This record gives sequence, structure tokens and C-alpha cells, in this order.
Amino acid sequence: MRSPVVKRATHVLRVPQVRALREAEQEHCYVLGLDAGHHVTVVHLVSVGTVDIAYPHARDVFRELIRHNCVKFVFVHNHPGGHTGPSDGDRDVTAWLRHAGEWLGIPLVAHVLVPGRRGCPVDVGPPLEAPDRSRTEPAGMRGCQRGGRSAHELPHEPLP
Repeated sequence: MRSPVVKRATHVLRVPQVRALREAEQEHCYVLGLDAGHHVTVVHLVSVGTVDIAYPHARDVFRELIRHNCVKFVFVHNHPGGHTGPSDGDRDVTAWLRHAGEWLGIPLVAHVLVPGRRGCPVDVGPPLEAPDRSRTEPAGMRGCQRGGRSAHELPHEPLP
């Protein structure tokens, strides 16, 4: 069976784990790793929260994306209560994931909210613009200086 293609918010329902979120009683966060053709290469459960909140962590979001050589990703979470609008926290997570993904070279395609049993999945934020490859420093790192040098210019610590 060929992996599903995810190019818009409603396409996330092609993934069985995401479709099951409509029945979930707690918030779940999934990351869908994509190849260049938007085929799902990995589906990874990042966190399970309570009825109204879940806390994804960067290492959990990006670990499997890196391991599976994903080119881009979609972040998906549900609102068990059926609320169709994103919260301020949802918007903050979207901004954070965009910056982290840009820095790692695995851009966020969409942050999709799956409401309860009714309603269609919606993208939490505007579509991600194509990153400007001419920049040498990701947007989230501008102004982050250590001793007059960018964080990207610091020498790596040798392994023990």
C-alpha cells in the first residue's frame, strides 16, 4: 500500500492514526514526516495530554523526522471538546515549530487542528512561505550572539 499524500488540512484524515483522533478523549499531538512529494514517510505520536492541553517537546517532534530523513512535516493535534478554532497556545506552538523546522532544515508545512467528531480539520496558521535560502542564519537565531559570534559559528565540542 502506498503512503498517503498530505497537501491540505483535510488530507490528514487519510492517516488512520489521525482519523482516530476524532474519537479521542485527550489531546494527542502527532507529527507526519513527508518526502518531497508530500507522501507520509513516518507518523509519530509526540505527546498525549489532558482533555484541553498537550505539551509537545522539540526533541520529540524532530527526533523521528531526522531519523527518517523527512524533507518537511505536518504537525497535527486534536481538540476533544470539538472546538474548531485554534487557541493562543496553538498559534504559539505553530510559530515555535516553524522557527525550529527552519533552523533544522525540515520546514513545517502546516499545523492542523482536528476537532472532535464534527467539523473539518483546519490549518492553525497561514501557509508556510518558502524559506529564503540566501540567509546564512535562520530568522529565529537573528540577534542570538555569543561573544560577538553567531551561535552557528561556535566550534563544536569534541566527543569524549
